[in-house]
Amino acid sequence: MTSHDIGSCSVAEKLKVNGADEDIVEAALSLHRNEISLLLLKRAGVSGELIDACFLLSQCADSLIPERIEELRRNPLAKSIKIGELRALLRDGDACSATQGRWDVCRKSLVHALDILENGARADEPPNKSKVAGILERFAEFYEETEEMHHVALSGRSS
Repeated sequence: MTSHDIGSCSVAEKLKVNGADEDIVEAALSLHRNEISLLLLKRAGVSGELIDACFLLSQCADSLIPERIEELRRNPLAKSIKIGELRALLRDGDACSATQGRWDVCRKSLVHALDILENGARADEPPNKSKVAGILERFAEFYEETEEMHHVALSGRSS
């Protein structure tokens, strides 16, 4: 087992045992950086609700795209964490907004994302076309099939 494997197991185990906001954020960042997979979290016994929150936060890590924010809004854990993150960014940005012109643009995007999280998308915004429902099952099936094909291919080479 490599140090990377140990780190991945540690993230999954902390998430499974504690499920604290910090653990969810750590797992989401690890997913975002492709250090762990949804399948690893599933196999570690992490609940579907926590996995969904991690997935949504990882997909929205560096994004304020309204559709992604709206998807994130549907998961109470992910929504709560992202609201806290956006409020902290607004607070910190307002406190040290030396480059006022740039901060105004950033602030507007952050406030818009926060509004979507708290109140939903406005009627004048385009409807959300992507659905997250069942994403875990689709990913798990894909990875299990891919892993099985990989093992079959490797066993064919060794004979």
